[in-house]
Amino acid sequence: MKGLIKPSSLSAFQVMYQGCLKTLKTMVMSYIFSCFIVLSFIMEGKPVDIKTHVGLPQQNAGVRQLTPEETEILLFIREQQWMTSDVCNYFLVIYPMPEFQQIGLSNLNQSEVAHSLLIKNQIKDPVIPHFPGRYSNSGITVQYNNLTSNGKTSQAEALLSCFDLGEYNLYRYLQFKPKVANPDLLNLLSILIRCIQDHIRALYKQANERKLTFSPQYISRAQLDSILMKPQGWDQNSQQPSAKP
Repeated sequence: MKGLIKPSSLSAFQVMYQGCLKTLKTMVMSYIFSCFIVLSFIMEGKPVDIKTHVGLPQQNAGVRQLTPEETEILLFIREQQWMTSDVCNYFLVIYPMPEFQQIGLSNLNQSEVAHSLLIKNQIKDPVIPHFPGRYSNSGITVQYNNLTSNGKTSQAEALLSCFDLGEYNLYRYLQFKPKVANPDLLNLLSILIRCIQDHIRALYKQANERKLTFSPQYISRAQLDSILMKPQGWDQNSQQPSAKP
């Protein structure tokens, strides 16, 4: 198929090993980014709470605590975002596309934001220690295995797998939002929803260039068209999640 990159001849172990290295690299880049934010604030003479930017516990006086349901949502986001990054890094080893690298780093950054909220609320992190493909949530582990198994067969399947994963994440996060009242978690969900829409647009562009077709499985075709037609994103207050008829 025109425009497709052929899979590399790496062994399964090499792909897994290089995927781990890329995950470690993105983790380091995420931490360095946080340090640059802190330094920029200091140089500009702005007040800065180091704990906010490097993930240390903060005092929670006056802040609404998470409900049990919000806690479960946050734990899911932490692992789901990391798994999404792992999947992108896995594909990046086989198909060196900038979209896989950019989306992988974006998802890891958002997973680290979720991590900071876990620390803030004194909730045990389910990700550490981490190894790609191993998660405390068995459903996430199954999802990783299915996505990487399908995507390693061709670049087209890798793009389709990433699109399906992004669409699934978008649908779940839209479902979560009405159930959340905690402002920190609400803000994280809003950011995730905007970022995923950007990722979907980027993947769709690559698909069009390669004459691939995406069929939405979790959101309606109308919702997908709305995302693609509005580069700045849709109005999240008026859109409700709906499964494909």
